[in-house]
Amino acid sequence: MLIDSHHKNDYLCLKSKIMHKIITSIFILTVLFSCEKEKKIVDTPTTPKVENTENQRIDIQTFSEIPEIGDCSTYIAIDKIQFDAQKFIFADDYGNNAYLKINDENIHIELEEDDFDPSDKKRVILHKDLKISIYIDSQEEKEDAFIFKGKMVVEKGKQKTTLPIYGKCSC
Repeated sequence: MLIDSHHKNDYLCLKSKIMHKIITSIFILTVLFSCEKEKKIVDTPTTPKVENTENQRIDIQTFSEIPEIGDCSTYIAIDKIQFDAQKFIFADDYGNNAYLKINDENIHIELEEDDFDPSDKKRVILHKDLKISIYIDSQEEKEDAFIFKGKMVVEKGKQKTTLPIYGKCSC
């Protein structure tokens, strides 16, 4: 079958138009997708997300079960009722270890040197990013025990939580 020159030109012209449409479509798709990628890059923050720890609360929680402390110890609760129910917020063994629970995390602090003297009426413990200050407002001695009331301040960064305390030190 012979194709006359007129039909051949129409065929080539049609083929050229189809190729032109394909190339144009590829170019348009490339431009669209590259614009989309640029848009995604622009929308993505360039700095890493940092959690705002200033808004996080220091939640000091009670605990009942603590490791064996030994004969000499200090136990602290929010008040006498919590103390009698053995719901403590702080405990230590007079020099080596202290325990508390913050934001559902049990914290064990190895004390390097404990110079806590109840007559000083103040004790500060530094541990990682925590500062724990215990202030004694009133105290009395009863049957080989030192019973006191005061406040405990826990600081972590710019956050600070203050609680009333009732405690007992004894051997």
